[in-house]
Amino acid sequence: MEVSASSRHFRLIGISLDDHDLKQYVDSRNLSFPVYSNVVEGDQVRLGMGETPQTILIANDTVVRNWAGAYSSDTKKEIEATLGIKFPVSVDR
Repeated sequence: MEVSASSRHFRLIGISLDDHDLKQYVDSRNLSFPVYSNVVEGDQVRLGMGETPQTILIANDTVVRNWAGAYSSDTKKEIEATLGIKFPVSVDR
């Protein structure tokens, strides 16, 4: 049985190291979750954030898994499979 993310108290957010063209990126991908920028260096280190796009799964302030590359349909499927849930967010381009 697939469980929705909202019924399991998950929250999906985006974090960008640079806000250059961020609004255009969010709009072009039809992202319906909040995307934050200007993350402080300490949080970047704690989360293992690098220069290239990454998708990081975090639970209780602990990095569970880190995917290299921008958030994609494949990454979404892997996260859903890992957590046994279904996100209501489309990442189709």
